[in-house]
Amino acid sequence: MKSLLRLRHPSVAFFYGTTPPPDLLLMTELLWGSLYTLLHKMGPLGAGAGGLEGPIALRVVRDICRGMAYIHSRNVLHRDISSSNVLLTGGVAELTALVASNSEEPVAKLCDFGLSRPLDAGLTAAAGNLFYCAPEVYRGEQATAKSDVYSYALVAWEAYSGKVPFNDQKTPQLAAYSACAKGVRPPIDASIPPGIAFLMQDCWNADGQQRPTAEVVLAALDDMHRARATRADIARQDSGANDSTGAPPDTSANPLDASAHSDAGSPVGSDFNFPSFRDDGGSAEDGAAAVAYLKPSAYEGFGKMAPSAWSFGRTASDLSRGDGGGSAAAAAAAAAAGDAGADAPPAKEGDADAANTV
Repeated sequence: MKSLLRLRHPSVAFFYGTTPPPDLLLMTELLWGSLYTLLHKMGPLGAGAGGLEGPIALRVVRDICRGMAYIHSRNVLHRDISSSNVLLTGGVAELTALVASNSEEPVAKLCDFGLSRPLDAGLTAAAGNLFYCAPEVYRGEQATAKSDVYSYALVAWEAYSGKVPFNDQKTPQLAAYSACAKGVRPPIDASIPPGIAFLMQDCWNADGQQRPTAEVVLAALDDMHRARATRADIARQDSGANDSTGAPPDTSANPLDASAHSDAGSPVGSDFNFPSFRDDGGSAEDGAAAVAYLKPSAYEGFGKMAPSAWSFGRTASDLSRGDGGGSAAAAAAAAAAGDAGADAPPAKEGDADAANTV
């Protein structure tokens, strides 16, 4: 819990705090829903009929990698990276508009650190979603940051293909284990740009030592993002139109080659790379992320506790509890929770993840 409270990054879902047991209540950033929900209820993010264009997919996988690189720099191993544990800041229309505006606001954030541990914990027990487990995790070997990188590659493939990896079998969990053990990986089709495909294949290498670090992958994705933005600017200047998608970058070479990208990547150690967590008029410094706030009367256990018993990542004044403190976004969320009625439970994401965990 303490390590989670220390994680502050735009590509990591903001965790405000929790009440102590036995009446446990977690307060986190309020976001649109999971990548799993978008992909499997609304179509793939890759190019093609029914899906979104490549620029959005690139932004999504880049933001996921940004969050992963950040937590690794903070000595945290996630151990459960999957499409269900990636939250998006909006639906299809919102993501399209955000990417088209060339905004650097994050579109995807890592969440659910229930299985996370310090990188040096030396854990060997299998954990996480079976569809995304690295080979060494299946074998009962020590999980490392490279195990997260393997899981990330499968999520990236899912983002472009719109399919859960290894889910086309009668017993998909066993199929995932068998395929992983035999070195079988998901197929690369035309919806996945060559450069992204190279990244995936390097990241899901059977030998964890041969996989790139999250920071190296992020540097390659940053180069792709910059190339796309540059081509988009040129396209707008040439056409005089407001089309911000532009032509795709040249991704025919392996982006992990030393000559394929610059040394300038995202500052993964920086907690706040963007002006705000959400476009709600606040800033990251005043904790203006939108949250699902419940009045104390909404939960009996919560209502029994004095504010001094709450454990928050920021000071209590960062949240509005009807006393005039906190951000405008938190105040609005508090008012909405009050209007909804004290007996109403918080809305839960309809994330029907079919995958089992171990």
